Amino acid sequence: MSLSIPLKSSDIDPYDEDSRRQWIVNYLKAEGVYRQSSQAVSYDRRVEEVAKNISDNDRLTRVGHLYFEYHVDKAMWQKTFNDSEDGMAPEWPWSESPNPNDMSQGLSHMYRQWRIDYNQPVDLAESIIPFPTCMVPQSSLEKRKEIWDVIYGDKPYNKGAVGPFELALPKGIEFHRLLLGEGNEVFDNLCQLIGPLLIVSWTVVDNKVSTLILGVNPLFNVSTKSLFVHLSVRRLWVHLLRWLNAIEQGYEGTIVEHLEEALTETISNAQSDDFDV
Repeated sequence: MSLSIPLKSSDIDPYDEDSRRQWIVNYLKAEGVYRQSSQAVSYDRRVEEVAKNISDNDRLTRVGHLYFEYHVDKAMWQKTFNDSEDGMAPEWPWSESPNPNDMSQGLSHMYRQWRIDYNQPVDLAESIIPFPTCMVPQSSLEKRKEIWDVIYGDKPYNKGAVGPFELALPKGIEFHRLLLGEGNEVFDNLCQLIGPLLIVSWTVVDNKVSTLILGVNPLFNVSTKSLFVHLSVRRLWVHLLRWLNAIEQGYEGTIVEHLEEALTETISNAQSDDFDV
């Protein structure tokens, strides 16, 4: 077997996910065992395999994104070669392994979701990431723009809305108290209040929280025809706008307190619903 690239390369940082995966793809192509059409299915199956192994053998309730994806890639490497013609897998290119508690690239939401799907316990408070780095799976700009275009068309942004469902935070806002809370209690309650479909994340500039971003959890497949989902995004967006406006006017309630007040009023008004058809 002749390879066009060496098995190990000092140019590749094994902890750099993009570089590592590109190197693996190049290697598999050189070996003649790369099948792009089966990569997505293989990835999903390896996620299941790695998550189960971590849960059953390591007994960990959470791991870092870096650790989880590294071991998914390693499992895919092994499986790809095991399924090849000669069934022999070369040695995994890197000897070192990330620490499962390394959160430098955030919490592994793939592993956390697997635990939720299989009714395994998760610590909601621990899954929320402390300021200033937001490790909630942020909704992509492309998907937010898609939903924005459906709802608002070419309506321009302004000084508050600096992008599709992205809000500039007022200077001096008490972010810890109003959005995180002690032990991330406020943000934990926010996540439970809005449910798993919608996510609120934030950006950090110069070690300060700069903007809030609202979107759909990337774990859910939402199309341009998912209008009920789009309207849910708009409803929460309007609540966020009203909350920030109230904050600038002197309101001191957290985002959760504001939403609970608004939802209580909405539920109260539901008593007047007419069921006649």
